[in-house]
Amino acid sequence: MNPKGMYAITNLTAEKMLQVYQQVHGIRSVCVRITNTYGPRHQMKHDQYGVVNWFVRRALAAETIEVMGDGRILRDYLYVSDTVRALLDVYASIWSSDLHDFLFALAAGDQSQGPNRA
Repeated sequence: MNPKGMYAITNLTAEKMLQVYQQVHGIRSVCVRITNTYGPRHQMKHDQYGVVNWFVRRALAAETIEVMGDGRILRDYLYVSDTVRALLDVYASIWSSDLHDFLFALAAGDQSQGPNRA
């Protein structure tokens, strides 16, 4: 892995710390990387924690939706209830099997461009 920023470095550090705790103390753990989540009760005040609801809020207010770059970057978006269901499945599988010390990436598998999603 070659993190490209501080956020990525801190995530990788946390993942590595969990691996060490598992190896040293036998604590079962998994890491879950969650893609862009959207849905009810998701904050809409700024784009720091996800862009879908931010785009929706700006559209409802008839404000311009600013897209950084050329708008061709593909993103995957995951509805909040699907995210919760997947997290519960991962949690249950930790205790019902030998599933641990894994890294999961939660995504819908349906990539689209930001402006098209908005």
